[in-house]
Amino acid sequence: MYLPPATAAQARTVFALLHVTSAMVRLQQTYDEIYFGSFFGHLVVRFLFLWIGWSAAFRDSSNFFAKKLLALKLVEKTVAFCGLLLSDPPLRNLANAFLTSRFGGLILRFARLWQPLLIRSAYVYYIQYTVLFTLLWLPLSYYSSYILPHRYGLSHEPINLWLIQLAEDSAVDMLLSGVLFAAVVWGILIYPRRFAFIFALWSAPIIFLGIFFNPFFDRLDNHFTPLPASSALYAPLHRLAANSGVPSAEILVADKSKQTNETNAYVTGLGSSAQIVLWDTLIKTMPPDEIVAITGHELGHYVEHHVIIGGVLAALSMFIFLPIVKLLAELLLAWFGPRFKIANLADPAALPIFAISLSLLTFVLSPVTNGLSRMIEHRADSFGLAATGNRLAMAHALVDLSNENLSNPYPPRWEVFWLDDHPPFGERIKFALTGQPFNGPRPSVNP
Repeated sequence: MYLPPATAAQARTVFALLHVTSAMVRLQQTYDEIYFGSFFGHLVVRFLFLWIGWSAAFRDSSNFFAKKLLALKLVEKTVAFCGLLLSDPPLRNLANAFLTSRFGGLILRFARLWQPLLIRSAYVYYIQYTVLFTLLWLPLSYYSSYILPHRYGLSHEPINLWLIQLAEDSAVDMLLSGVLFAAVVWGILIYPRRFAFIFALWSAPIIFLGIFFNPFFDRLDNHFTPLPASSALYAPLHRLAANSGVPSAEILVADKSKQTNETNAYVTGLGSSAQIVLWDTLIKTMPPDEIVAITGHELGHYVEHHVIIGGVLAALSMFIFLPIVKLLAELLLAWFGPRFKIANLADPAALPIFAISLSLLTFVLSPVTNGLSRMIEHRADSFGLAATGNRLAMAHALVDLSNENLSNPYPPRWEVFWLDDHPPFGERIKFALTGQPFNGPRPSVNP
């Protein structure tokens, strides 16, 4: 399809509204310094944690606590307690049917494998390790995610809510990632030479389960409500969704105004859990035609299955990524293992070795992953432009996002190459005004 480009006068008017302020530049420079400082700081601190023998000491204390837990027979007591709850014959029959099924048998076999002390020790180690490093990096987290947003007027979140959210996120990480780490230790024990390939096979279901359940985890931090039918946005947004081929797309509003002044929208979930989320700050600050333009961008992600494509690429990349991590971890263990008091990678104390390897490889590959992300975001812009046919609305929406979120529309080229997962706002606005969409439906929405 062809869209007439905006006139030179219209483009000048739009770009005149784009403010590149000293606050934008200072804030971005500060975040860049925090990113690189945090990366190198984590490497140094984790290496020192290994070098002075604290990781081995944590492992020994984890073994001690794991033995205590084993002596308490918590698993047996939990099973007995569940048996009491299933005193009702129909429930007992249903439970017996499940446990005798093939899937139930797999669960039982996995539970038996979970019993060894080393696996329990890995979980306890992960909890201790996470608590230590969360507290260690608390000052930096406080500065970067609380002080800076408040200093630049991007947030008004009370300190108690910030601390509660941090505690919730840490608790979820310890519960879920701790189980995953214990499973990794178990996998290395069983497949000491092939564990990278085995983990790559495991990664696909784990990645897609994470994508599917991500909306549920979002609800730990945010309150969501369906866009009300009485809203002036309801009809144009649902017309846009229907014209894009997804009449049943769920559009939710996130209650973010209680903590932030920034505006945003995103698509999350997979299959039946997929949803498009608009922050209430976006709805309060932007006119309807701009919100329609932004929703068109999010529908582009939804319609073109960018979430699924991202999951597939992530799963496939594990077959290259994990063997390299294994190689780096084995090299570190060969060089420093005796000093670290770690005999093999199945030792829970090897977690910082894996963390260092993962950090190094993720850092080196950042230009690749961010480059792919920028391509996907550009396709979503193209889809949104095609779906709405409203160049000025999309351009004004991008100007507002840049100004309100203090995002520098013209960052240095190195920053775009290494750090940015979205094209710069200056480029996106130029495309909205003069570029030709190469994907998406014909526009039929007039909000």
